[in-house]
Amino acid sequence: SGGRAIVICPATLKINWSNEVGKWRPDLSPVICKGRKGFKLPKANEVVIINFDILPQELTPTDKWGEESTNVPQAWREVLEQTTLIVDEAHNCKSHKAMRSKRTKVLSNLCKKSWAMTGTPLLSKGFDLWGVVSTFGMGRTVFGGFNGFVRSMNAHKNYYGGWEFGTPDPSVPEKLRRVMLRRTKSEVLTNLPPKTYQDVLVDVSSKRLLKMSDKMLEAMKAHGSDN
Repeated sequence: SGGRAIVICPATLKINWSNEVGKWRPDLSPVICKGRKGFKLPKANEVVIINFDILPQELTPTDKWGEESTNVPQAWREVLEQTTLIVDEAHNCKSHKAMRSKRTKVLSNLCKKSWAMTGTPLLSKGFDLWGVVSTFGMGRTVFGGFNGFVRSMNAHKNYYGGWEFGTPDPSVPEKLRRVMLRRTKSEVLTNLPPKTYQDVLVDVSSKRLLKMSDKMLEAMKAHGSDN
């Protein structure tokens, strides 16, 4: 009893998380944060649910490593030391330059423990993996730090000052097992049939509806879905 948690997830999943908390942990009260200034600290037996886009400005890092913020009040720190952080769709933190990643990193460092969840593979850039593990304070545990990550991923700087990645060292999967619990769809969804895909053509005559559809498509792509 007296547990506290913060869930960070995409805005479209906040209601779903609230429903799941009520289903699986009826002893806890879900609280959905809304608006830019809607963040609140969890009370005892509360789960505060917030989306990446409205994480408070107080969590913006002020140190050169991006791990700490002098703007976080002491009262917040005392509560967060008793709080578990859960981040859904954690691949959204793959870019260490994104503000959502920076604020999530500060919050993760302040919380008692952190759980990062995602079902989306990291396919685009070599540094995406480092972005995720470093956001949640796992970079040293997994790779021994940034230099260890670079060596393990067979990366080197190119002529233009950027980075090029070769074939990762065979030890990388074993290193990731230090912090990662992986379950494939076939292991957890044994009773479901395989996916089926079907294209449905829809005549969109309304410009307003067309504009909304374009925005939804861009949002889906931003969260890692191309379908």
